[in-house]
Amino acid sequence: MFSKFTTILHNAVEALGQDQAPMREDFVFHWKAITHHFVNNKDTKVAVEQTNIPSHLRQMLDLLLQEESAIESGISGPCMEYLLQHKILETLYTLGRTDCPPGMKQEVLSFFTQLLSKVRQPLLPHVNVHRAVHRLVKVCGEIRASPSENEEIQFLCTVCAKIKSAPYTVNFFLESLKSQKQDIRTMTEQPQIDFALMESLLALTRSEDSRVAIKACEGLLLCASLPEESSAKAIIENTKFCTEITEKLTRLYSLLPKTLDPGDVESLYEANWGLDVMTDTDEFITFPGKRQLTSFLSWLDYCDQLIMMAHPFVAKQLSVVIHQQFLVKHIEPSVLQTNESGAITSTCLLTRCLRLVSSSSLLTQFALFILGEDRDPEFKDDTTQSHKFRMRLIERCDHLSEELTLVTLKLFETLLLKPDEHIFHNLILRNLLTRNYCIDSKSTGEKTAEEASNQSSVSESANQNTDSQTNQIEADKTNIAEADSVKENSETEDGSESSAVEKDSNTSKQDERTEESTTNEGESAVIEGDNVVAEQSEESDKANEIVGEQQDVENTSENVDTSQISGIIIDGSQDVVPTPDTPGSELDFNSLGFVPTSEESSNKPGVHKVVNCFLSLVPDECKSSYQMSDSGYDTYLRDAHRQYTEMTNQCLGFNWPLDPVSIKTEKTDQFFEGTFLNVILNKLSHIMDQTDKTDQFFEGTFLNVILNKLSHIMDQSYDINLQVTSVVSKLAQLPHPNLHEYLLDPFLNLSPDTRTMYTVFTKVITDLKSRQKSIPDFNRKLLQVRRQLIGLQNNLKSIEGSSTLEGVIVLEEFCKELAAIAFVKHTVHETQ
Repeated sequence: MFSKFTTILHNAVEALGQDQAPMREDFVFHWKAITHHFVNNKDTKVAVEQTNIPSHLRQMLDLLLQEESAIESGISGPCMEYLLQHKILETLYTLGRTDCPPGMKQEVLSFFTQLLSKVRQPLLPHVNVHRAVHRLVKVCGEIRASPSENEEIQFLCTVCAKIKSAPYTVNFFLESLKSQKQDIRTMTEQPQIDFALMESLLALTRSEDSRVAIKACEGLLLCASLPEESSAKAIIENTKFCTEITEKLTRLYSLLPKTLDPGDVESLYEANWGLDVMTDTDEFITFPGKRQLTSFLSWLDYCDQLIMMAHPFVAKQLSVVIHQQFLVKHIEPSVLQTNESGAITSTCLLTRCLRLVSSSSLLTQFALFILGEDRDPEFKDDTTQSHKFRMRLIERCDHLSEELTLVTLKLFETLLLKPDEHIFHNLILRNLLTRNYCIDSKSTGEKTAEEASNQSSVSESANQNTDSQTNQIEADKTNIAEADSVKENSETEDGSESSAVEKDSNTSKQDERTEESTTNEGESAVIEGDNVVAEQSEESDKANEIVGEQQDVENTSENVDTSQISGIIIDGSQDVVPTPDTPGSELDFNSLGFVPTSEESSNKPGVHKVVNCFLSLVPDECKSSYQMSDSGYDTYLRDAHRQYTEMTNQCLGFNWPLDPVSIKTEKTDQFFEGTFLNVILNKLSHIMDQTDKTDQFFEGTFLNVILNKLSHIMDQSYDINLQVTSVVSKLAQLPHPNLHEYLLDPFLNLSPDTRTMYTVFTKVITDLKSRQKSIPDFNRKLLQVRRQLIGLQNNLKSIEGSSTLEGVIVLEEFCKELAAIAFVKHTVHETQ
């Protein structure tokens, strides 16, 4: 008591005579008072609060701040000079390290924290400062549940903030660990680096006090985001940073219940790391495992934020460790388990995790985990080189369990919403880039420069091979004539006219003897006129047959009123006549191994024809929306415009072309084997193409399953149909030209045995017409089911054929949505 009274009296006297006493002498007085206490008091059991030490430390700090405010910035005053020269901070570290008297460590930590945070001039570059700070950092986190945890984390976060403001100062905290026993080999190796700041922060993340743990995570975030390469390497190579972060994620995942309701998992509020706050609505939503699920998702959100802000080297390494130690070892076995309820829960959790991830590095690892690294085209019934996890998930999209099918489809829908090019290429585009689904791809999209050079060589010696070419042409003509005799009789006149024109053109070319390169079919231009007529008649028959098929499709859509779409204005841009596309990205795709097709935009069907095709797909007698007050087409247009704009923005960095492309199949500077061998090899290649299965178009495993689901739209439940159409809608909105024409071009000249979404729907409509006859009072029941689905009528009793009726309604509405997407994509493309 007497000592405290003496201190108070001294402070009062000092305040009265402050102007007379120099600040430096006062500073020295307080420091000597602290040192004299340790000399005169041997009793270490007295708490530091019962001594004058805290008061003297506060007075020293106040004097330093007063001195700094009284002098110019950047200049050290007498008090600061005394502090640095006499190594006061190192002495304080020693006193705090021993924690004598009890509580001294907390006082020292508080003094260091306030000194670093309140003094404006940079102190860390001073050797007597950063050396003492570094030593004090090492003692933080040594004792778990220590009474000084709060002071420790405040001190560490202050140090992290100072380093963040001056990143080069992190090198003061990287200590090289030199082994006492070093031989010649170890001398050449890089020494290990001790990053004590990271180790102390990692230790405090395990604190039972959530506030301390959150502060420690903030410190880790600051350290990991430093731009210094030396600190990034030290974090990865010499600390357990990645391992401990992943282990905590794994531990929280293991605490989750084995089974959870998918609805509860999806409806849980967005768990943000560090904000463990629930709204009033969330308080009423309770289910077993909610707290564990919130903790797990919150920590995953922290990992995502950490990877997003961290140094690229740290971000990549942490993402890889999460992939290997968490996704592969824990998520994959739980998703692929044989227990159906457990598989459903695990798949739903994976979807929830994927929905939360926003950092590009972690998203890449999630995509590689789910889909694998393969980017080559898939072959039908070939799973030897496929990613097994990917194959199992795709198979579950058509599983016997409806609930498992639903959660798996939602997983793929979530994947399609993520801005990662590998996702789209692996799932969809790798089989469409060959453009084998279109007949024209072989004649326009895959012609290389080598073929042009070969053709010029072939034309020089065409007269030497006229016999073999003539025999082949006549054989082909005979086969086609036998198969299409009826069409040939009806189209002979058109074929003769085109043949005559072609004959005159070829005769003039023969007289001029030009050296231009021509195709293999053009070699027959120097043969007898009869052979030319036969060949051109065959080509005319094929062309007329294709035109006839397209006219049939156009005629079915002429009765649809286009007034509902022709005047639609989207964001001030009205529908205009399509103009030729500009080859804005052809050069980029040439460098990547792609060749844009030579198909002109004028040959593409108008947007109104495409829209009418989808709107007229469902027969009028099977429609029910016209009986309601609103058909809903305007809503589809607005939604399609918003969603397509968002999808286009996230795909801007993918370097996708504007026109359909096909993969180069040959190099442009290959060896030419000679005219005769070239002809023989071409014939052998033609024969092999007829039997080689790999030449047939295969849409890919994922699209194959999706088309299968669409073909059974009349037999599936309403929930499955909604989820399948939602996935297809995301695919249709992708701004890739190959996928666009494959999904949204009903007039595409398809290769044999190739199916698209439109051909699938055509078969569904054919099946619907036969089913319609078996359902009595079809139209009344259809309207009744529609009213039930939109909530205008209570579902009191089941209706006969309700599954089919629900499928009809889903198909009708989905056709509207596809028409809106096609119209919006055309409008946006034309206005750009």
